[in-house]
Amino acid sequence: MSGLRGCSRLRQLNLAKVVAVGDKSLHAIGSGCHELRSLHLGRCQNITDKGLGSLAKGCTSLQSLNVSGCYDLTEGG
Repeated sequence: MSGLRGCSRLRQLNLAKVVAVGDKSLHAIGSGCHELRSLHLGRCQNITDKGLGSLAKGCTSLQSLNVSGCYDLTEGG
């Protein structure tokens, strides 16, 4: 997912059910996709609160985030 670092103008991304998506992927998205507004991560089983934190720091324009079925996320994370 390091290729996403060059996608600074990307606004929508759907990675639902992609088993390779994990915390490193979310860090890459947060580092390079600063204009992202909508991200679908439904059923991505390998993401945690740490990865979501990296995403939140970099994607400050995010308006819609779907994490349904991401069971390693916590309410406090």
